[in-house]
Amino acid sequence: MNLTLDNLKNYTTEEGDCWMWSLSLNNGYPQATVGKQPGVLVRRFIFCLGRELRPGWRVISYCGERRCVNPEHLTQASPGRVLKTAYEEGRRVESYAGQLSRRMVNAGLPKPLSEQERAYIDEHKGVISCERIAADISRSSSAVRGYAHGRTYRKAVANSSVFAWRP
Repeated sequence: MNLTLDNLKNYTTEEGDCWMWSLSLNNGYPQATVGKQPGVLVRRFIFCLGRELRPGWRVISYCGERRCVNPEHLTQASPGRVLKTAYEEGRRVESYAGQLSRRMVNAGLPKPLSEQERAYIDEHKGVISCERIAADISRSSSAVRGYAHGRTYRKAVANSSVFAWRP
């Protein structure tokens, strides 16, 4: 198959503004054999014909339809944004923050402080000791001290991403 923007409509059916892929799918996403290469993700292929895709980013459609290959609906998104959207739409049970937290714990790093724990520290720092705050919220004094002094995991590890972890 010689897939180009010019002959793209030959392989689709129009449903409103969407161009729905009518050939093979992989987990609901359009795929095709391009030249001699099988299993090419069609949306990524179409997006890359006219634009550059950032390394590690994904091609998504504004309309939310998996089969839509309309070039006007395609954009790129970071893996974190894709996960966050899936979590918000109920397609994933674990959030991006939850995955990051789990991978940090698996790698032997302390679990990130919750919003309530950070609020408690902010309210009591300078009033009572970090050790007392740590005992109150059942966390290590080093985690409390680090947060109280403005150190966070993201600041400590520049590439703190779910996708950068290899525990």
